[in-house]
Amino acid sequence: MKKILSAAALAAAALALSACASSNNIVLAANTTNYTASNVSLVYDNATVKVEDKKVALLNKYLEEALFDADAKFAKGDGLTIKYGFIGYNEGSQAMRYLAGPIGGGAKMVVVAEFLDPSGKSLAKIHSEGTVSGGFFGGDSDSAIKGAAKKIAAFAEENF
Repeated sequence: MKKILSAAALAAAALALSACASSNNIVLAANTTNYTASNVSLVYDNATVKVEDKKVALLNKYLEEALFDADAKFAKGDGLTIKYGFIGYNEGSQAMRYLAGPIGGGAKMVVVAEFLDPSGKSLAKIHSEGTVSGGFFGGDSDSAIKGAAKKIAAFAEENF
């Protein structure tokens, strides 16, 4: 019985320590071309909500990590252009996430990403959402930004 209780306590602790974060893409215009690219450039644009400069910089950092790390398919340069910007941003309350868990203070970010060929023709457009609803010390809203960036990079890899 003690082993079962210990295992349950460890599972509960692991759940409390992990941030309850999720992310997903909503495809607004699917890629219907055969265009492929090995180089990508990032352009911040189309922000429709005010977001702190440090959060914009963080989104760019996470996009670069996801697109250009050692395992990624792309290199920096001219080719596919990803034009992106925040269109929804609610940092929520980390204190409320800590106190109320997944029922209060959630953070949500929505980023629009448009994928353009070298001539500027739009190839695809998505909304990438990242959310945080809880976690150790309330979960950090930056994980929502990171999740959205990873989803944008995954879409680029799958489609171009």
